[in-house]
Amino acid sequence: NFEIVLDINVKAQTSDKTVYLAEIKQAGLFELEGGSDQLKQRFLHVNCPEAIFPYARENLSNLIQKGGFPPLFLSPIDFQTLYHQELEKRKN
Repeated sequence: NFEIVLDINVKAQTSDKTVYLAEIKQAGLFELEGGSDQLKQRFLHVNCPEAIFPYARENLSNLIQKGGFPPLFLSPIDFQTLYHQELEKRKN
């Protein structure tokens, strides 16, 4: 069993004041059986965050909107590219 947590922080500010700071943690529990370690790592670092992110994005937007501010629409994140970039960084 694995717990994957996305920790998202958003800060809106003007030149001299913080307008708001929103922080959320969106988690998911995943059970993996079989497969190589490489496949498991890819699944945990790509597929699991991809499954959780839409909920985090919606919850963050709702939180900000309920605070009286215009909703925030986060762009999708390419977790596969981020994963490959991290693997490349570790090789060097």
